[in-house]
Amino acid sequence: MFYLELPSVGRPGTDRLADARRKLAARTAVWHARARARHPHWPEVADEVYRALTGATEELVRERVRAGATDELPALEDVVVDLHLALLTR
Repeated sequence: MFYLELPSVGRPGTDRLADARRKLAARTAVWHARARARHPHWPEVADEVYRALTGATEELVRERVRAGATDELPALEDVVVDLHLALLTR
């Protein structure tokens, strides 16, 4: 409902969704900074990468929700982890 219906309530909904995206991107950046302390060969990345990962993850989830396949959401875990590792550890 969050991904599908929130935008339909207008500006307050789109603002709330944008805020959620920013928070997820910020959490990913914090995770990456902590991981880089243990893996110094991992690169720094632009803030846009964190936002792109958030958008990609959201789209994968939204696609399943739209199709009524919420029972398939746990199966996305490996894909989402692979996507993050591909962009954050290159």
